[in-house]
Amino acid sequence: MKNSKKEILHSDACRLIGEAALSFAMQGIETDKKSIANFFEKELSEYLGIDSYRKELVIYTIGLLQEPDEIS
Repeated sequence: MKNSKKEILHSDACRLIGEAALSFAMQGIETDKKSIANFFEKELSEYLGIDSYRKELVIYTIGLLQEPDEIS
């Protein structure tokens, strides 16, 4: 079954968020959605040579992290 571009983008964004959270945890840094979003915003501002898919992915990831939390 072929995944749509949005599904792949979402999956890759979730992977990025998980990798960042794990990296922070391994360094003993407590984190939240805002600090992970700030990490990716810094990546966007510092790496001018970022490829187009990575840039789209990081922007999408930041958007996911900035969405309000769902209330159950």
